[in-house]
Amino acid sequence: STGHSAKIITILEAKCRKRPEFQIIREANIQKCIYWNPSKKTFDNADTDCRERGSFLITLRTTAEKDLIFKISPFNIIWIGLDDRKVEGSWVWHDDLRPVKNVESIISFDEESIKLADLADCSFMWRLYGPIIIITFCYSEIQFVCEIK
Repeated sequence: STGHSAKIITILEAKCRKRPEFQIIREANIQKCIYWNPSKKTFDNADTDCRERGSFLITLRTTAEKDLIFKISPFNIIWIGLDDRKVEGSWVWHDDLRPVKNVESIISFDEESIKLADLADCSFMWRLYGPIIIITFCYSEIQFVCEIK
């Protein structure tokens, strides 16, 4: 025997390999297929850009995912696929569009963002604040990350 160890390739990896701009990131039990898009765009335009690539703006449901993306992101600020543009106060993740329960556990509402909550319908992560998701105005132009599931 030559001692070859078979490398198991996941379905996500196989999908990801077909898309040269996307890459697999892995840590512990997290596996994501993402594209770091260096263009600065409004939330709507970033959302459209990702959809045209057969993907969506990145979803970061867990603290571990937030920590990982924060740690490896080449950008200071990135759009997150979480918004309440359709129904005020009903935040949805872009990968399944189901309303998020207990959004306070996902978004960090400081005094400033509580004041903005009715006007600011989009969310982002900013290195300055740490690995947390913050709300902001959708017309800001920032970099973003697309994800394939």
